[in-house]
Amino acid sequence: MSHVKVKKSIVSILAVILLFVGVGASNADSLTFGDFETSIPVINPAGDTDSTSKLWSQYSGGDFTGTYSETGDVAISTEKSNLLEHSAKVGVDDGGAYFQFYPYKGYEWHYLREIIKEDMNVGEWKLNTFNRMEFFVYVPSGLTPSGPGQFNMAVGTYVRSTTGDRASAEAGGNHYYHRYNLPASEGWHKVVVDMHPTHERGENGGKEHGLQEHPTGEDAYNYFDTLTRFYVDFEGSHVPSGSSAWFFDGFRVYNETALENVQQVYSLHGSYTAGETPRLIVGWNRNKDENSVSHEVRYSFEDIHNVGWDNATVAPGTPLSPQGWQGYNGMLYETSAINAAGNDVIYVAIKPENSSLFRQISIPVGQGSLLNPPKQTTLFFK
Repeated sequence: MSHVKVKKSIVSILAVILLFVGVGASNADSLTFGDFETSIPVINPAGDTDSTSKLWSQYSGGDFTGTYSETGDVAISTEKSNLLEHSAKVGVDDGGAYFQFYPYKGYEWHYLREIIKEDMNVGEWKLNTFNRMEFFVYVPSGLTPSGPGQFNMAVGTYVRSTTGDRASAEAGGNHYYHRYNLPASEGWHKVVVDMHPTHERGENGGKEHGLQEHPTGEDAYNYFDTLTRFYVDFEGSHVPSGSSAWFFDGFRVYNETALENVQQVYSLHGSYTAGETPRLIVGWNRNKDENSVSHEVRYSFEDIHNVGWDNATVAPGTPLSPQGWQGYNGMLYETSAINAAGNDVIYVAIKPENSSLFRQISIPVGQGSLLNPPKQTTLFFK
């Protein structure tokens, strides 16, 4: 075996270790359930052993405007990858990706935690522990962001009480939306889902829902303990016309132990692409009721929870005033004035001007090329 092959094997082994264990004290508890390295898991949809159904799929019921069919399929791909060698490619005939985690089998909707235990071998789920879910998405160049304060993507979640009817994905719980606004870029977007939804189905769009740590009213089970089905939906007129390809990778849940301001800053996403003109993109939701509260943004190449807010650098062009009003509570920051070359990660923190607490997102550096660069093993899991 050549030295090159040996080195590649060692890197792959290290990457797998980090994939399942996580890096950093704040994320000591972590379970990756979507790296798409082997195949799309198949589960029995209705107790019939002769039929199979993909756990991950493209929902082809059409978009909410009735304009696009959103028909398409999901396959394992080596065209683009973020963690190891593969990702899930969603090929869409018309419209945007509507990539869904569909845990329905034996005439029942199963919890995410049950699927991880019953159908995967990625570690032990710990109740009342995981408070974040994250994933990476590579969007086509034709995707455009929505207007100020608005959104072009939603992560829809269904939560069910432990005593709810298992024929329902949400009995005793609810259906929530976590909303984001992703511009197209030549790199992977990191998306973080917390326990603060942007919207609850059936409620007024301007209502602030706050942190839903125990959405079913059961103190022993938090938001992600009660999660059943979820999906990632790119919405409306902002998707490219005609056929398009979308790539997903690195779905995991983890425990963020740092004290963060999830009440005022939620639904974070970020991307950094290097090159002659570097590009940093960071987005988040603000509290809907704070229509005049500006947000300070700082960055560092070290964890800001460790070095402290005062030791982080003020991001150019900030603080930011609210970019919309009430239900249009999206915030989007972009700059080409930060050169992160030579660093593995850029840490970006957001702090409302009326708060002493901040939220942080860690964004990988150096993996944003249109080509697949050498895999790095230490940057995706903070």
